[in-house]
Amino acid sequence: MRAVYSNMRSRGRHPSGHVRPRTSLLLAGLVAMSTALLLCPAPATAQAPSDQSPTSLTLLRDAARAFRTGEYDRAADLAGAIADRPEAVVLHARALRARGKYDEAVQLLTPAASADPGGDAALELGSLQLSLGRAADAEKLLTTVLARNVRVQDPPNLARAASAARWLGHFQQANDLFRDAVVLQTDDAAVQTAWGDLLLDKHNAADAARSFRQAMQIDRTFPAAYLGLARVTVDTNPAMARDIVTRVLRFNPKFVDAHVLAAELALDDENVNDARAALQRALDVNPASLEARSLLAAIENLEDRPESFDAEVKRVLAVNPHYSGVYRVAGEQAAKWESFDAATLHRYYTGALDFSLGARQLAGIAEFARRVGGQEAGFPSDVRVDLLPPAPAAVGRSTL
Repeated sequence: MRAVYSNMRSRGRHPSGHVRPRTSLLLAGLVAMSTALLLCPAPATAQAPSDQSPTSLTLLRDAARAFRTGEYDRAADLAGAIADRPEAVVLHARALRARGKYDEAVQLLTPAASADPGGDAALELGSLQLSLGRAADAEKLLTTVLARNVRVQDPPNLARAASAARWLGHFQQANDLFRDAVVLQTDDAAVQTAWGDLLLDKHNAADAARSFRQAMQIDRTFPAAYLGLARVTVDTNPAMARDIVTRVLRFNPKFVDAHVLAAELALDDENVNDARAALQRALDVNPASLEARSLLAAIENLEDRPESFDAEVKRVLAVNPHYSGVYRVAGEQAAKWESFDAATLHRYYTGALDFSLGARQLAGIAEFARRVGGQEAGFPSDVRVDLLPPAPAAVGRSTL
């Protein structure tokens, strides 16, 4: 594909009137990491501690504080010094995960998940396995977590069940469970933010914004809530989204998702150098970030560097062999430009392994397909670029 930055269409909408796609909203159906739960200062659904010693409590608080401000290595060291508290194991694993040390996190979580198949370690392990493309292992773990928590009318159990249901793809059940958890416990910023993430992923921006704002009222420095609100405003008010991202990075300078969103916003302004710099900051923290590497691959594709694109794709698939997001992002980004290349769309449709697309993604890819001419662009007869799956129904905070 030719370098096409000078030919970028007017920002915000396609000529058809569709909102342009966002690469960070639904990069792939198998990405299951909850930003809200990842950034909570301690597991929101933690089991009763087994050791109430001041030293253990102090270490756990210090580890949570370090994690929240992006000091992931220090958080891992502090949490690792607490051997007999389940919440410390989960926090340690999250710190490893934030640095891209996925296999170490799996090894750490596995015995804890076996000891308590309905607890936070099992939930964390299930979401991690899902993000690594190990769907069968993840489904087994998450199904057990859901079954063991869904009927317990207690906020931690309901929140745990809601997250498991979300990652299993039971979105309406997850919505109901998040609502019940929030009714019973109104002051949990992590749960409010996780609910907002679900609502936004299911195309209910208004209710998602409400959840994020309520989380921000509970905790004025909760990074994930602010990032969620930035995602809500990124299409309608990109200037506000940029300001929010800047604030998020003051809270946590190593928040990978914030750097990825900053890169997307820079690309929207045709500032490729800033986009690359933001992605490099993300990769300095987590070299195995699927989202960061996928967006970097898309940039390589736009700048007509096929070998670099293929290299980034290999890096992504080495982490998760089933991660279709790397192709999806390339298609979405290419759909924003005047110049198109049929080979990109062909690669998108033949390389992507699932089609968990949202309304924004569908609009962008449909426009891309229209511009390159579908079957006339040389696609095999069995690749129906004009037939795309419908967007799923939205879920809401109040009624379904």
